Amino acid sequence: MSKPNQDALALAVSYVPDLSHFVAGPNAELLDHVRRIGKEASGFRSLHLWGVEGAGKSFLCECVRSMASTSQRLEIHDDIDKASVKEQEQYLHAFNQLQATRQGFWLSTSRQTPGQLPLLADLRSRLSWGLVYELKTLADEDKLTALCAWSQERGLPLAADVLPWLLRHESRNLAHLTSLLLEFDRFALQSKRSLSLTLLRQWLQERGSTRPKQDPLG
Repeated sequence: MSKPNQDALALAVSYVPDLSHFVAGPNAELLDHVRRIGKEASGFRSLHLWGVEGAGKSFLCECVRSMASTSQRLEIHDDIDKASVKEQEQYLHAFNQLQATRQGFWLSTSRQTPGQLPLLADLRSRLSWGLVYELKTLADEDKLTALCAWSQERGLPLAADVLPWLLRHESRNLAHLTSLLLEFDRFALQSKRSLSLTLLRQWLQERGSTRPKQDPLG
């Protein structure tokens, strides 16, 4: 009987995005608003989030999707600034429908404010009708808290000095760091070694740094 693939085991950790995993930092007001939206079952609400890559926009979209009731109509469009003209027309139609029926929740995200987006003028206008929040980046101590919670949720037995070292020497973009840690976990499983700082530095040296050329959170 063959042994289960260790890569598959590393990726098979059950994880459901939840607002309890979101470290608010300077975004406490936004987090409170999103929680209130989740409790409202009627009416039309619109929220647009903007901020740099890695600020947590996609994670909040996943949280809203998982917390919404099955009867609640959702329109969630992450990175709407990357939409094609045809997609923009579809999104505009969907927004108008939600608003006309006064039922449902619209959530969209981008890297810039709605007024700066290269979108159809009518769609840009709709994105500004509801609440617009900048999702601010976390301070390093808040990022460390978020990474600790994330690694514990996924059952990654990281040595205590791994995360502080990564925040000092790698990109502080959380999306980059979490992806890096998952790769490191797979490597450690294959090597049958613990997730130590020594192994991490050896692994990074062998593979070459994957630090982005421009670190948006640096």
